[in-house]
Amino acid sequence: MRLTFKNLAALAVIFMAATTIAMSSRVQTLDPVTGIPLGKWSLSIRPYTGEGWDSVPVDVTSTTTDARKGLTAEKFLLRNITSRRVMSVKLQWYLLEKQQNTLLSRGETAPINADIPADGTFRLEYPAVTFAKIYQPLLKGAELTGNYVIEIAVGSITYEDGSMWEINRIFKDGKPTWENARNSGCPASTASSRHHVAAGFRTEPQCQDQNCYYCPNCGCYQCIEAAGSCCRVNSCTSCTSARCLKNGCQF
Repeated sequence: MRLTFKNLAALAVIFMAATTIAMSSRVQTLDPVTGIPLGKWSLSIRPYTGEGWDSVPVDVTSTTTDARKGLTAEKFLLRNITSRRVMSVKLQWYLLEKQQNTLLSRGETAPINADIPADGTFRLEYPAVTFAKIYQPLLKGAELTGNYVIEIAVGSITYEDGSMWEINRIFKDGKPTWENARNSGCPASTASSRHHVAAGFRTEPQCQDQNCYYCPNCGCYQCIEAAGSCCRVNSCTSCTSARCLKNGCQF
């Protein structure tokens, strides 16, 4: 068969149509709240629970995440457990696969001014990590699946006298591990509610053993079972996870 100009033009049209159909089949449908592809995935963001969490001089006691900003962890309650004044901190984040506690990615902020008195607390507002900016390597084809956790710790501290502390000194081989991490040991709650909605910041006297949970199919934040933490749903798109301590959870 001799190819004519008309034949070539027809083949080109067919090829372009097939390419368009193939590309359209890969178009991602985005979650209207987070801007992240819809799919069978979920995310929890909480304070660091791995190796040496109770040895960090400034503890991230609670984390608040905004789903409307691409699941950004942006508000933190910091607790200085030392007798020294802190002038600035860096926050480190760790992205984990929930079931296996497998470290997938990690990152660190720039130094953040945080004037924290000795044995005092400090409420920090800073966009430490946004899931919408780091999920791409997790895609399989064009799909996002899996249950993920981001844990956040103070990774570096600068004291008033200029001396510094870094979290890497408590890690083996410079990497955190979640094996045999000690539980905070606060009293468990007997409450049966799966949701806890409250206004303002306060202390929860008992450990709910719940954590913030977001999935695109849920439409709103929920509290799910998670040992050693408390959960407060601030709104459909905002949730606070707090570490469970011996005197309860402070949001």
